[in-house]
Amino acid sequence: MSAEFIMAADDPDNRERTVSRLIRFLADWPADKPCLITCELFKLSRSSKQNRALFGLAYKILRDETGHDVDELHDFFCKRFFGTVEYEFLGETRTKPARTTTTNEQGKRDVLPWDRFSEFFESVRTFAASELMVAIPDPDPLWYEKVERKHAA
Repeated sequence: MSAEFIMAADDPDNRERTVSRLIRFLADWPADKPCLITCELFKLSRSSKQNRALFGLAYKILRDETGHDVDELHDFFCKRFFGTVEYEFLGETRTKPARTTTTNEQGKRDVLPWDRFSEFFESVRTFAASELMVAIPDPDPLWYEKVERKHAA
């Protein structure tokens, strides 16, 4: 049994309705069951279309052009965008991204909101165009189907 309640900012009517629903939900909670209550700032996370644009479009094109696999590319672009931190591994100093698109600086799950993810995607496109001379087109929801049809022909 679980529920999520999103309270919109600057909307007194929504706030009142949400608080009322939350109180009813808690009042109906079984008295013999423990309950974890967490309140956190709501942020709209990236969409699955954005994720597909990065991994299915940009990284696929860059993999085909450079020979580097998707994990290498993602690590590289996360380091460029978020910066790096050093860590020790078997007595050797290495670097890793300060954060990724799904984990924060403390290594905890923290998916980038859609607007920051858009900035990240654009940084990948800009680097590809200016440094690698590889054009990554605007994401097209039908791109994958077009590519599959092209390869099937």
